[in-house]
Amino acid sequence: MTQNIAHKIDFFDEKFAEKTSESKFGLCDDGGSKMAYLDFEDSQKWQGVVENENKLLVSFHPVDNCVKLKKDDGKDDEKCDGILRYSTTEGEKEQKCIVFVELKDCKTSGYWCQTAQKQIETTMKHFKNLHGLSNSYKIFAWIANKQQKGSRSTGQASDTFRKVISDKFDITLTPKIEKTFKI
Repeated sequence: MTQNIAHKIDFFDEKFAEKTSESKFGLCDDGGSKMAYLDFEDSQKWQGVVENENKLLVSFHPVDNCVKLKKDDGKDDEKCDGILRYSTTEGEKEQKCIVFVELKDCKTSGYWCQTAQKQIETTMKHFKNLHGLSNSYKIFAWIANKQQKGSRSTGQASDTFRKVISDKFDITLTPKIEKTFKI
């Protein structure tokens, strides 16, 4: 069980946000107490790659090591690395998009995917308590692993993740478990 103290939580604090309309950029998490960030130059560091063909304005808001999320017992709660936000136009209607992002750098198979899913799920729970989640937003959950080659998606894990999150939050979720996210 988690609690939210609305006056202490700001997922979209502009002083930590990074914005870009670059056609391709990376997301990095150096670990420790540092926040995740955008990188435009050293693709060897990129844990996740964003391909932004239409050069839409994209905002990245770090969450881990930036936003304090607490459990009921007062201890720190798990959280994903950050949130991407952008808007697209579908027909004449603007479609707002939110992407909950977890970055990994794991060579071995194992629990990294389940751990990442839990971090995103917990962040979404806090986010829902504060901002709500509705189908008026296109919601993505993106787990990127630097060690994953190409754009191979782990289908069964994605299907399971979609069902768990969609059922818990009563939303339509598009999960992606791959190194590259295409906007």
